[in-house]
Amino acid sequence: MKWIKRIFVFIVMIAVFLWGLMFTNENVQQVPLNLIFIAFPEMSISVLVAGSFVIGGVLGLLFSFFILGQLKARQIGLSRKLAHCQQELAQFKNKPAPETT
Repeated sequence: MKWIKRIFVFIVMIAVFLWGLMFTNENVQQVPLNLIFIAFPEMSISVLVAGSFVIGGVLGLLFSFFILGQLKARQIGLSRKLAHCQQELAQFKNKPAPETT
């Protein structure tokens, strides 16, 4: 079953690669990109689209690693707090109940 999955993934990777080559060949028009503070020289549309895709992917990964790090730190803190509460509860369970009159 693993080899079927590997073949499928390989076929999808080849298809995406070929699609990228066709996209690059079809979009060779030169366009200027003028952002508010930065003016880039003329470059092909495919370079702009592919570059934006790559930059967005990298930024998304960086932000997700940052958020995952925060969540992991919070999880560690809550685990410590839970262990402390469980230890405290075990101490109370071992004590005899106070007598009421």
